Amino acid sequence: MSEDDFTEDMLNDMLSAFNEHDLDRVMSYFAEDAVMIAPAGNNQAGTPIKGREAIASAFSNRFSQQPDVAWNEAVSFLSGNRAYTSWRVQTPSAGIDIKGCDVWTFRNGKVVEKDVYYKG
Repeated sequence: MSEDDFTEDMLNDMLSAFNEHDLDRVMSYFAEDAVMIAPAGNNQAGTPIKGREAIASAFSNRFSQQPDVAWNEAVSFLSGNRAYTSWRVQTPSAGIDIKGCDVWTFRNGKVVEKDVYYKG
């Protein structure tokens, strides 16, 4: 393992930052050229959100529009430059309770792709 690898500790810290709505800490793990593929959109492949700034804006909007959003029951598997995290996203105020997962790709210790999938 090189010092540029994404580690299990880094992944767990990033997931904690999501639940703490700590946008700066979340974004410290994303590369400038990262892409997040949102689960919904105008096509079956979801909607790509390109670039660290655009991804930060999407997360900021989610945190402000759903201040009680939390990703619970998270389980991750990390192998090389890829990871999979299953979770249950819950926003009690909006009646949201959905299972889903993220498929992560890393480069040089940063997230370069976050591909999001929802059930239902």
